Amino acid sequence: MEKRERPSYEEIIKSNPSFIGVIPPISWDYIGKSSKGTRGFYIKLWNENIRQNVKNRLWKKHGSLKKDCVGLGKNKALIGVGAGQSFNKNKDILRSVSDSDGTKSWAERDFIIAASNHMFKPLLNMNIIPDFVILTDASDVVMNQLNVDIPSSGQNTTMIAGMHCSPKVLEEWSNQGREIRFYLPSTIGLDETFKEATHKNPIYHQVLPGGNVLNTLWSVGMVFFRSRNFMALGNDLSYPLKDNVEKQRKTYYADGDYSSNVAGTGTGRDEASSDRQWLGFTLKPCLIYMGELDRYDV
Repeated sequence: MEKRERPSYEEIIKSNPSFIGVIPPISWDYIGKSSKGTRGFYIKLWNENIRQNVKNRLWKKHGSLKKDCVGLGKNKALIGVGAGQSFNKNKDILRSVSDSDGTKSWAERDFIIAASNHMFKPLLNMNIIPDFVILTDASDVVMNQLNVDIPSSGQNTTMIAGMHCSPKVLEEWSNQGREIRFYLPSTIGLDETFKEATHKNPIYHQVLPGGNVLNTLWSVGMVFFRSRNFMALGNDLSYPLKDNVEKQRKTYYADGDYSSNVAGTGTGRDEASSDRQWLGFTLKPCLIYMGELDRYDV
């Protein structure tokens, strides 16, 4: 099978002229290099997880989002709940929506609430029961967030999981009696493995993953739920710099729990460990010129 290659910027512009002025060529190139680096580092693990999730019969037991979720969000707004600090600004509104809308029959519902893996237990502790929780991380570090000390109120939450996610985490979720619906990231190199393992056409189960969990959820909402309204809470893309690492770590998540990111105990993606780096960006001294005379140091 011939491997698909990432389209060039020129090809994207040709098929989607509205891209002009939204994403410049230099950004497209940077995203491509970043994606290629991530894929190269994790592709072996992702493929192994896909094979195992078929071998352990999780795929057969639970199935794809295509199984029974197509059109589920028609005429409903999908609310994606991330773990950023800004979640706290709107948590009372979300609780009000959950209390009023969550008691209605599905046909009368106006909203679908879907949490990131980090926010599953915090929402349950607030008496907000998410309809779905989405998982994109392939590591086992999310085990505690999803499978340890889960109250009975979370029993009816369905997990939306990538086929590349940890079989250990997914098996434990399934063994505790909760449902899973799978999607396949449209990442080069995964479709061949999926087709070989499941004997299914990958195109019917794929979504374009984003740079974070809620971006992937937005794709799921568009492709499968057919929801045309998306709201995001706690989808923070920048954070205030603090005078020490511990304070900075506490600004990362709404509940202050940074344990899943610390090197040695979590994923190792400890973006808060340096006062010069934040979410992959390096801050450099620069000058911003306003007109010809005014200048501001940054």
